Amino acid sequence: MFDECIGKPVMEQLRQAVDPVARFIHVCDEFKSGALDNDWIPQIASRGGHVVITSDGGQHSKRTEKLPLICAEYGVTHVVMSGTLHQRQSHEKLAALIQVWNEIAKLHAEPPGGKYVLRYKSVKGHQAKVVIALEKFVPKPRRVEGEAPPAQPPGKDNSKG
Repeated sequence: MFDECIGKPVMEQLRQAVDPVARFIHVCDEFKSGALDNDWIPQIASRGGHVVITSDGGQHSKRTEKLPLICAEYGVTHVVMSGTLHQRQSHEKLAALIQVWNEIAKLHAEPPGGKYVLRYKSVKGHQAKVVIALEKFVPKPRRVEGEAPPAQPPGKDNSKG
């Protein structure tokens, strides 16, 4: 399921490039344009089997309306384009999706509710070479106020001097 942040023409071009007979669904195919994520995500979650592909990382949404949080709450696996990729033109987003499509196509077999990030990644040893990587998002543990900061890993010294 592609949300409105990924245009329907990009979705159609992707389908033609990776699997012309596959059924790709755009949110506007089943819901009114401008439908709130809080409305359509629970509905597709109840059907199961969908992977949401978006460039909406939720940076400009209210805390309770962030697409990634809603997907996680309802157990919907989702692929979010990084901010850098989100800023690119449509043909670059399309090229990125094509490059990792085989990995995205396998996500339905993963436990539901996972968040994956599609981003540019530098290749070690090749300064100028950048590839597209699909990475499972693992949230950093949050520090509770009044709690001591986590211990430094052995051999790492952040002191100045």
